[in-house]
Amino acid sequence: MTDDSSLDHSSQYLSVSAASSEVGSDSHLRMLEVCVDCVESASEASAGGADRLELCAALSEGGLTPSLGLLVAVKKIVQIPVFALIRSRRGDFVYGESDMDVMTTDVTVLKEHGADGFVFGCLDESATIEEEQCRRLLAAASPMPCTFHRAFDCVASPEAALGTVVQLGFQRVLTSGQAPTALQGAALIARLVSLSAGRLSVMPGGGVTSENVATLRQLTGVSEVHASARSPRRSALTALPAGVSMAAGGDDRQWPQCDPAKVKAIREAFLSAGGADPT
Repeated sequence: MTDDSSLDHSSQYLSVSAASSEVGSDSHLRMLEVCVDCVESASEASAGGADRLELCAALSEGGLTPSLGLLVAVKKIVQIPVFALIRSRRGDFVYGESDMDVMTTDVTVLKEHGADGFVFGCLDESATIEEEQCRRLLAAASPMPCTFHRAFDCVASPEAALGTVVQLGFQRVLTSGQAPTALQGAALIARLVSLSAGRLSVMPGGGVTSENVATLRQLTGVSEVHASARSPRRSALTALPAGVSMAAGGDDRQWPQCDPAKVKAIREAFLSAGGADPT
């Protein structure tokens, strides 16, 4: 059963979705999505001009599902859409039933508390899209829009996978073009943009910076890009015991956090870049 607050949230999202997140008549609008994993980064991304947030925990692990507390806190301070990553653990994207139970519950709870959309992807052992698992998460997320995340970069046949993503009803796919960076994968990204024929947005992510986003745009014609736009943040602690760290191989004296100046620079470079927009 859906409570009244969930219904109100769905209506509010759908009323602005054409201007902020959906593919269709407004797909020519250029948008910058920034991935963040703390309240401070969310605030800085919004201040820098991000059009949408991908909210995660543990970007150091490639991103995991954010806590409910983090979503609620971020929704209080930003006015732009907040999409929640749904990923129950690090590692591959082949999920068992216990993983699916966790992720389905996460989608339901985060939707009830204001998530504007979701980002996820499921594969099987043969590196093809696990359609039934995706349908299960899409049903839990409905009517919110969903992005198929960079599990796409692990599929055996990206062209076939794109057709599956479209058929399942995802609004976009996030990809580096199966390369270490989106710029290196630009040829495949351009091919996917052509194959998508406006049925969904192909959003490059992976190493996107103000220095390369214009070239990426010109090579691919994409209308959305995804970036982290981070700089190191130093710890406020004046001293840390030698050899003590809370993360394996980590350095607790500094960590990456969103830099609003980098967000602004990426956005300005993207908006000023040439190239025809997808139709």
